Amino acid sequence: MRLILLIVLALFCVPIYVYTADTPVSEDVVTVHFDRLGSPDAFETNAGDIKCFSVIGYSGRMSFFQIRNLRLTPREVTVKILGLTEPEYDLYIGGGADKGSNPDVNPVITRTGKPPIVDYKCFLKGKHTREDLEAGIKVKLPGTDVPSDYRDYFGIIRERCATAAQHYVNSTDKDGITCWAALGERGIVGWIDNLEKTDLRYRTVDIAISPVGRSISLPGVGMMPLTIMPSKMAINHGNMIQKVRREIDRTVKNKLYKSDTLEAMTPVDIIVTVPEPLRPGVAGKVRVQLLNRTDRKITGTVKPILLSGWQSKPASASVSMLGYGKNAGCEFLITLPKGANPDTPISINASLSVEGVQILLAAKSSK
Repeated sequence: MRLILLIVLALFCVPIYVYTADTPVSEDVVTVHFDRLGSPDAFETNAGDIKCFSVIGYSGRMSFFQIRNLRLTPREVTVKILGLTEPEYDLYIGGGADKGSNPDVNPVITRTGKPPIVDYKCFLKGKHTREDLEAGIKVKLPGTDVPSDYRDYFGIIRERCATAAQHYVNSTDKDGITCWAALGERGIVGWIDNLEKTDLRYRTVDIAISPVGRSISLPGVGMMPLTIMPSKMAINHGNMIQKVRREIDRTVKNKLYKSDTLEAMTPVDIIVTVPEPLRPGVAGKVRVQLLNRTDRKITGTVKPILLSGWQSKPASASVSMLGYGKNAGCEFLITLPKGANPDTPISINASLSVEGVQILLAAKSSK
């Protein structure tokens, strides 16, 4: 029950730009046919990594459009708005990452018993003539707000957890159901997908125009700022994943299920190399490199798996990796007995602790 609560809490989380008016045309151009919003030919762009959306008004609300940056880095684009009929317009620009023009004023108005609404005046960027808008305005699109370490970590862990979750899709026993819920769409995979949707919203800019002096009301979440930034959300998810590790370790009794699930959500790269071919009767070097792909400190012990008659100095080695991208290495002198096959792969066991959660990993040298 406690694990399910953790999963539900993590799912309750989920772009923007800075505008400068009337500047020269930038390299990337988006042309908006405002009179065609909602149709397939409403947008033209010379950039393949920009996506545009029409948001159609209803019940007295106004239509507006969105521009999404598919790059991870911020950029500036020129937006040309055509198909206008009035001589002058108020221009509004907002989005998930924008908190409005005044940091001391919350653009979100809360109402008792009703959904929150946006104070659009916080996103008013001034008056612009039809000619100005047709010639083009510069709009800054945000890049990703997810730190690179977390983006890499979650990219790795999502694939691993999605694969591992398939092992338990048809499980009917308690442990299997627990592992499936922790790994899949209700758990880690779902959290990471939700983070990506939030980050895409962060990288999306909302643009609305209205004849000068006319009040606006937009459909949906037009210009509604995010309640939590993706960077903060990523850290929260990292903490929740560690809590899930603890819950899996505490509640899952099936050792195979537990090991499989913990390994899937704890990516550590292990490379075993033998610099020179081993020879029976002669001590040869075996090197082990570990790379931490999680956001947690990992410590533990590495030791070779010795076949009959094999010897190793030392018998084991301690390792410590403080966080994502940190590595640790150790070296062993392995002596094979006479008559042993020198081409036998060298296997190692790594008994690791992720902040108190024990995980056993294995690796072997390649030929």
